[in-house]
Formats: sequence, structure tokens, C-alpha cells
Amino acid sequence: MKIAVAAEVTSKNVRDPKHHYVIDFASLQSAFKKSDLTIEYYDSGALKSINTSAEDRTGEVISSVVTSLGKIVGAGVDYHFLLQNNQ
Repeated sequence: MKIAVAAEVTSKNVRDPKHHYVIDFASLQSAFKKSDLTIEYYDSGALKSINTSAEDRTGEVISSVVTSLGKIVGAGVDYHFLLQNNQ
């Protein structure tokens, strides 16, 4: 008489009902930064991955504001110059 014993190991991803996490999306958004967030889940609903990236755009915003102000001031000077020459 022969007896055969076999075992097979498989993994299963499941949610942990004791731990819940929250991502504050408002903290990822701003006029001074560009953010991207990607979340992937297994078919079971368990978390598979979280990927995020952030790019500081403070310099670009400041440059744009300064350029716009320069154009507004320049337009005001040109308008004032025209008014003086037409009188």
C-alpha cells in the first residue's frame, strides 16, 4: 500500500478590515504644484499599489505673474504717453 502526500501553497490578497487609510486629495492640489496619483487594486479589493508624483511649479507661477504685471504696467505707461501727446 502506497500513501502519497502533496501540498500546494497559493497566495491570496485580501483587505485588512482592522486598518483603513485616507489620502487627503486636497493636500495634493495647489496652484503652485502639479500632482498625479494612481491607485491600483486587486480583484479582491485589496490594495495593489500607490504611485504619486509631484512637480513644484512655484517658479513658473511667479514668472508668469511678473510677466503679466510688466505687460499691464507697460500698457499703462503707453496709454499715459498717448494721452499726453494728444493734448
